[in-house]
Amino acid sequence: MNNLISEINFFSDNASFEVIRDSNSGAILRKVKDNNNTYFLKIIKNGNINIDKVKKIIEIYKKNNVNTIELLDYGHINNYVYLIYNFIDGLALNITYDKYSVSDYNKMGFKIGSSYRVINSSCEFDKYFLNNYSINDLTNQFIASFTKLYNGELSYIKGIIKEEKIDCLISRMKELISSFDDEAKVYIHADIHPKNILVDNKQNLYIIDIESFCLDYFVMNLRWSIIAAFRNKKNNEFFKEFINGYYNNNVPAKFNKQLIFITIFNFMEHIIEFSKTKDRKYITSYVYEINSIFDNIDLFSDNNILNDIKTFKE
Repeated sequence: MNNLISEINFFSDNASFEVIRDSNSGAILRKVKDNNNTYFLKIIKNGNINIDKVKKIIEIYKKNNVNTIELLDYGHINNYVYLIYNFIDGLALNITYDKYSVSDYNKMGFKIGSSYRVINSSCEFDKYFLNNYSINDLTNQFIASFTKLYNGELSYIKGIIKEEKIDCLISRMKELISSFDDEAKVYIHADIHPKNILVDNKQNLYIIDIESFCLDYFVMNLRWSIIAAFRNKKNNEFFKEFINGYYNNNVPAKFNKQLIFITIFNFMEHIIEFSKTKDRKYITSYVYEINSIFDNIDLFSDNNILNDIKTFKE
């Protein structure tokens, strides 16, 4: 990887590179100091990024006065794409729990949600960003993949989450697909999470990890991150108010159903992904946690499951 970085002509020979850890994205991340300037370097495999799309995403954010990163340089080296952004001197909200209050997370979540309300009320949608798929087909695909694992190589998790519960969860998912009937797709971040929001020392908020921006169902913002909402009260408040901000405190009943859907969907999708890369100990620990969450929220009512505080780990 150092050989690859050395081929980037943007930096001087005196540049220093600091590793930024991110266990989930698979990208190579570096904080770069060079000639009294600081940059953020992101390196991704070639097929996982579209630079023209990134430029369009940044334009949409800027047009709507939403703070985000700026793309300063980019290029291709071998099978990789590198992107050089300005470095934002701030902290991700997932590591500022001791610095900000529950009320602060409430306000910050609402502000970010409101930003997407503004974007979606003022923009003409560009079909270039459209995730065009059938929610019914996608659901059936994940149910089939999960069920095969549950009855096969991951059958050991049956000792944690019983077959009867899985059957009920699958039935509930199928029932909730109707909540997407006539639902319009809108611009979304696609992985909204406190870790993807930076706050500087003036409490300005910046949206980062922007490359997955697309046109999709609004609830798909939480496709990869909804479980984080149950891990502590500040996360919960951020997610809850992100939703309220988007809907201007008038959340439709069908969204609550979609939230339940995506929570179950998230569990199945993670299990499918973990089966490819994680060991038995990791998967077992994850399933214990999810089973505990499922035991403490009512997935079979149509109420907002984020209002349940019994799952907070504090």
